[in-house]
Amino acid sequence: MTIYRNHLTVIAVSSAIAITAILAAAPQQQPPDLNRPPAQQQIDPPEPAPGQGVDLPLKIVDATTGNGLPAVTIELRRNPPPLTPANIAQIQTLDRRRWSYTKTTDGKGEVTIPNVLADAYTIVPTLTGYALAKGAPESITLVAAKKTTPVTMRMWRAVTVEGTVVDPDKNPVRGASVEILTEGWVGGLRTMALAQPAVSTDSSGNFSFPAILSGTYFMRVKPPQALVQQQLKATAPKPEALVDTMYPGVLYMEQATPIPVNEANLYGVRVEMKSSPYFTLKGRVYGIPPEVKFSGLVLMRRVGFDSPFPFLWATPYAGALSVQLAADGTFTAPNIPPGPYWAGYTPAGPVRGGTQFLIVDRDVDGFSFDVTPGVTFSGRAVYEDGTPVEAGKIASLGIFISNMGVYPRDFAIEQNGEFSAGGLPTGAYRMDFADGLVIKRVDLNARRYPDGDFELNSAPTGPATVTLSRRGGGIQGSIDMQDRAKAYARGMVTIAKQPFRATDTVRRKYLNGATTFAVEHLESGHYRVCAWLEEGSDVDRVLGNPQYENQLSGRCESVEISGDESKSVMLKQLSTVDFKN
Repeated sequence: MTIYRNHLTVIAVSSAIAITAILAAAPQQQPPDLNRPPAQQQIDPPEPAPGQGVDLPLKIVDATTGNGLPAVTIELRRNPPPLTPANIAQIQTLDRRRWSYTKTTDGKGEVTIPNVLADAYTIVPTLTGYALAKGAPESITLVAAKKTTPVTMRMWRAVTVEGTVVDPDKNPVRGASVEILTEGWVGGLRTMALAQPAVSTDSSGNFSFPAILSGTYFMRVKPPQALVQQQLKATAPKPEALVDTMYPGVLYMEQATPIPVNEANLYGVRVEMKSSPYFTLKGRVYGIPPEVKFSGLVLMRRVGFDSPFPFLWATPYAGALSVQLAADGTFTAPNIPPGPYWAGYTPAGPVRGGTQFLIVDRDVDGFSFDVTPGVTFSGRAVYEDGTPVEAGKIASLGIFISNMGVYPRDFAIEQNGEFSAGGLPTGAYRMDFADGLVIKRVDLNARRYPDGDFELNSAPTGPATVTLSRRGGGIQGSIDMQDRAKAYARGMVTIAKQPFRATDTVRRKYLNGATTFAVEHLESGHYRVCAWLEEGSDVDRVLGNPQYENQLSGRCESVEISGDESKSVMLKQLSTVDFKN
């Protein structure tokens, strides 16, 4: 198979890829690695100063009935301050120690953790057969000597999913990574994401997910790399080994069988892993500036032949293969399993690029593409009164590229509100800020863009001014609940801008026993507001799915917001069951 230069539009991959492994030999001074902070010491909880401790009352309830859950183990884990560009210089003085408190709920599902040292904590409830509901308050910051409002957390009854992984000869596979995946839609295209962390098979090839919420899932099994390397070595010079396999025993997502999870435990799931020849990819990257001494490729495995998205589009670099480029841009990548890939140049900076390729049944020679100059987005972020946004605030950029997916990039605001993000592709961007900040406008290249949507082109990009508000608009309302949810209000409300773009985020408001809701910090614009009985994976299978677009538009409410105004709406609760054919 031959792939020709300039056949596909090129884009870059994030410079956050672990290029460290590729460029380890470079004799240069490296900045502190925010992804690998110093080891954190685990200690017993420090004793608060007299009168400065905090009593934290909690209640854990069944998300279906609202009844208190007894015998729930509550662990309160101290969250060390995260390393950010704003505090990295103070790394030696930051208190990075960890400690925790543990208590168990009583017969009413209640518990109080007394005399807690004021700090930021994660709340981790554990009960066999239950899983924490989405939108539950999983973290809390306690203030010294200040009375704390009781925290209520909901848990859903969950089921166990267990099974076995075998190889083509029906022998158990030990140490395989088993992933349970949820289906979603982005830009009208199907995507997959991890439902929860992967588990490993034991010596008998068995695996277990002890707490899976109801919904429809897919499953992928990845072979242990040590076993793959043994098999490749034993079969050289025509290497063959186990490859990533979808349930029940197929190579590609399009062939996979969904796994419905209901209220009963699911045992006996069996995945038969596939074995395949591995191949070599050779080629060259053109256009790398001579001053770039170290660079590489990251090869990302994609869903299948008919989808432009990386398999887990939210984390496309997980499990990607790294390839070092020679000084002239040539490379050789041996031992690649068959399938469709994205080859991205890294690190994205002065230049960027990438393209798709497909390996079917033979080695690939002459693979090549050109890198192109990257674009820098820089400027200053200010509030409406002209004061600069505080240093350390995090902004996120996203651009949808039709032959790859959503390319994300985060950056931090520096002193005096200044920011800079380089090595970007051109196109239509979406920008958001955390902490309830709402983008009012972006002024760039003598053009004013309302809200957080703007264009970057290949021409020299001037400094931008991003104007933010601490307020924004709001939507509140009440819900006509389905009969199943009237005893204890459950479910969620989704708020999505219209027309919805791949880089937009669906806002979700989870119901905690109330039939009313309020969502704040919204930009101006048109929104589709829907109320759902469920909170699990099946809602993601409906939202954004072109098959259900007409039904959603007819059964949800439309709300127009201008400026900082708030609107009220009455919603009728829907169920995903109503959307299944």
